[in-house]
Amino acid sequence: MSHEEFGVISNSRLIFICQSVIKSKFSYVYTQDFPYRTNHILECEFYLLENLGCCLIVYQPYRPLLQLVQDMGQEDQLLTFSWRIVNDSLRTDVCLLYPSFQIAIAGLQIACVILQKDSMKQWFAELNVDLDKVQEIVRAIVNLFELWKDWKEKDEIQILLAKIPKPKPLYKKLTDFIADYSTIYSKKDVS
Repeated sequence: MSHEEFGVISNSRLIFICQSVIKSKFSYVYTQDFPYRTNHILECEFYLLENLGCCLIVYQPYRPLLQLVQDMGQEDQLLTFSWRIVNDSLRTDVCLLYPSFQIAIAGLQIACVILQKDSMKQWFAELNVDLDKVQEIVRAIVNLFELWKDWKEKDEIQILLAKIPKPKPLYKKLTDFIADYSTIYSKKDVS
């Protein structure tokens, strides 16, 4: 997915969409309007870019997944299951930590276990990859599934959102600025 495929979304449109989602899906959590503005989004983008080492290329595991399933000579059911697992893996940080082909292999391995495809063990054994890294990815994805099993969104979303720093309202920032300015200005009058 790239900006060429879907276009660039403006910051104001993003804020509007977030406000709509909050009102429709999370109204039980947010009793007021969505508190974040464009400058907050830009700050988050800065931190994300910093964590990515300013490398904006994140490879998706879908192309390697298609090639691996074709190499295995397997049917569509394995591709469908592994595709869903790879989709779920994007809700973790594995796409930032591991190469896309290893994520695809991990998705295939989980799908083979779910579908009880024991005949594929030899195929996995013959791969020339770091299987310890693949197992780390599998553990991360399985941990996500374990988390989802006991997840009660309505109970836990409020706890999570309470941990997120809330921006000061604009009028609070303005009054703080005026107080700071008047303190500095009054010191100049004294001297």
